[in-house]
Amino acid sequence: MFYNSNRSEDFSPIAKFHLEQRENPQKKIPHPFFSNRTINCICTLDIEAAKPVEVIHDPGLIGVDKLAIEVPIYGPESDIAGFLSSLRNSEIGKWGKSATVQLDAQSDAKAFVQFLKNRWSVLIEFNPSRLYDPDGCTLVPVEGVSRIVERVIRDIFEYAGNALPYFAFNSEGDPDWDNWDEDWKAQILISRLDATRDFLIPEKRFSLDLYRDIRPRSAKATRITYGNGGYAELWEGVYAGRYGAVKFYDKYRKARKDKIPNLPPQGLKRFEYCAGRSELDVAHIHNLSMLDANRFNRLLKLAWKKSNLYARKPLQGAWAEMILSSGADHEELLTCIGALFCKENGISFDVSKEVQKKIRNLTSRAGIDLRRSLSQYGLKRVQLNLEKGQLNYLDWSKH
Repeated sequence: MFYNSNRSEDFSPIAKFHLEQRENPQKKIPHPFFSNRTINCICTLDIEAAKPVEVIHDPGLIGVDKLAIEVPIYGPESDIAGFLSSLRNSEIGKWGKSATVQLDAQSDAKAFVQFLKNRWSVLIEFNPSRLYDPDGCTLVPVEGVSRIVERVIRDIFEYAGNALPYFAFNSEGDPDWDNWDEDWKAQILISRLDATRDFLIPEKRFSLDLYRDIRPRSAKATRITYGNGGYAELWEGVYAGRYGAVKFYDKYRKARKDKIPNLPPQGLKRFEYCAGRSELDVAHIHNLSMLDANRFNRLLKLAWKKSNLYARKPLQGAWAEMILSSGADHEELLTCIGALFCKENGISFDVSKEVQKKIRNLTSRAGIDLRRSLSQYGLKRVQLNLEKGQLNYLDWSKH
């Protein structure tokens, strides 16, 4: 036979762990919860010896938006069903393998909890920034994530019975909830992390619609969601799955829809990158102990490069500035700008052949080719600056 269950058990790290634990129930045994490749990376990688990454320091405007962790459970005889039913303020899933827990009543912060039998661990997915700033939109810094994770674990497992985390037992296999293992962070696997960066853009002519022709790497297409009045509220790539996806949206409008008490300033745009295990491996973020500012910034900069949002773009209506600088008289300028605006937006506007000729001459002097979209023209262009979290203004006439 091609499949041998005994051989599979011999080579499965989780199966070997449970087998050893059954043979030695009173002794805590080192656990291989990570794959061999991950363990080898953790043991051999010296991230400090690698080329350092410039860390972006912008408190509250850079951090983690959503996080999914796996907490290893001690002992195959743990009462998982009893653990899920013991969760306070929770709703049990259809098959009794998951639950949604209310973490904080003030911010309505919730966590999705699921038991992973094949890994004998509990998956917890939540937004640490909602606990860091319950009434606002401030992002939790990387340095503060572990404290919030500890708070969430203690809150969820407080009445868990014998289904406790592996690091909550001493070397003899006895539960010790007050004294966790010193390396408890290294035992928590990170399976999802949303790296987030906020941009303060007061420029009224800036719009996410400027990037409708920008397609992120590995994305099938670009999708823009419009709100009331045709305002572009969300720019995102279209992917086969959710991991590796990037999006850029108006945080002020979203916070107003979500009725968050402390609204962010108008013009606040948020960039998010949903990193799964494969994306986290590139930045060498395998567990909670490896989540530091250096690795996080490496992940964020890889995501920014992948998004292609660093492209230089003209502001909306920048083509009109080129026509105004052509030196024509006032009446010709107004006629030309009005006619081109209607043409660009598909509005019917009939003009005589003589006026059409004047428009062609005027646009030619301004350096505009009518065969191309007007959105591509402008003497001044803008570029999103990841490090500063703002717009850079570029004088295109010097390029």
